[in-house]
This record gives sequence, C-alpha cells and structure tokens, in this order.
Amino acid sequence: MQDPFSDEPTEGHDDASPKEDVRYDPMKRVAKYQRWVLFALLANVIVNILFFSGVIGEDHPLQLPVNLFSIVVFFFSVYAIYRLAKEFLSIVAAIACALLMIIPFAGLITLLVINQKATKYLQKRGVHVGLLGANPNDI
Repeated sequence: MQDPFSDEPTEGHDDASPKEDVRYDPMKRVAKYQRWVLFALLANVIVNILFFSGVIGEDHPLQLPVNLFSIVVFFFSVYAIYRLAKEFLSIVAAIACALLMIIPFAGLITLLVINQKATKYLQKRGVHVGLLGANPNDI
C-alpha cells in the first residue's frame, strides 16, 4: 500500500490535484501587483482632488479621516510599486523605485514606467490588459 501523503502519483491513476503550470504564477503576480498600483493611483487622484479643491479645509470635520486615508494610500502605493518593480528588476532597484515614490514627479514617472513594463509583459503573453490592468483570476 502506498503512503497517501506521498507526492508520487499512484501507477495508473491521474493526480487528483493537478499542479498549476509554473509559467502562469509570475503572470498572476504581475497582474495582481499591477492592479494594486492602478488602484493606488486612483486613490491618490481622489485624495489630491479633495485636497486641492478646497473641500477639505482646516476646520472641516473630514480633515482627519482624509489625512489618515492619504497616509494609508501613500504607504500602499510605495508597497505596491515595490512589489511590481521586484517582478522585473532587482531588489535594490525595486527599493529605489519605492523610494522614488516620495518625490512627486519622479514617483509619477516611476509609476508610469513600471506600469508600462507590466502591461507589455502581460500583453506579450496574450493577456488582455484593461483600464485597471489584467484580472489575475482570468490568467
């Protein structure tokens, strides 16, 4: 009798839990991180509109929640760009990309370049990339 916890398939039987093709795993990660980056960008746009439109003034009751939300969005943006950049670049370069997010214009350029790399990577492999990136569940 064969050990039921063994990784070796039984002779004459197909493996009951087919393993995923390894080449799709990086594509799913890129799609997921690209979507994170695009959601972070959308959240940044909303926060900036609130700040620059004057809706949130000094004595506005929503000032504290919007400030906290903007801090969370900033750290999420840095983390998302690091994870996406790490898929294409070395860890040191990914950290540099994350640090560039602190500088407003440099962060935007970094975001666009890394997002474009992700889009080309996915499209080259036949994945449809929409406005908010590719759906990782479709890969």
